[in-house]
Amino acid sequence: MWPVMVFARTYATYIMFPVAFTIGLIGYNIEKKFRKPQSFDYLETSVIERRQRRLLEEALSTDPTNIASLQTKEDVPKSSLDRNPTSTRKNSYW
Repeated sequence: MWPVMVFARTYATYIMFPVAFTIGLIGYNIEKKFRKPQSFDYLETSVIERRQRRLLEEALSTDPTNIASLQTKEDVPKSSLDRNPTSTRKNSYW
């Protein structure tokens, strides 16, 4: 019995790799034959095309004549402390 165990341990990779490869090949071909092809929506158009389409839709949806005044300064905070208010930083020790 011991020589069989030693043989099985020594040559396990040489025996099991072809067996696993054959089972995997058979399973792959069976799945390929019976599986329905799926269509993925995100693969129909490229990322660049989707980005260009989104930017075009945004440009067409906004009114180009409605521009905020430069004196309102909506994007600039009034002080440097308003950039990262403490209410947005949760679990902070400071």
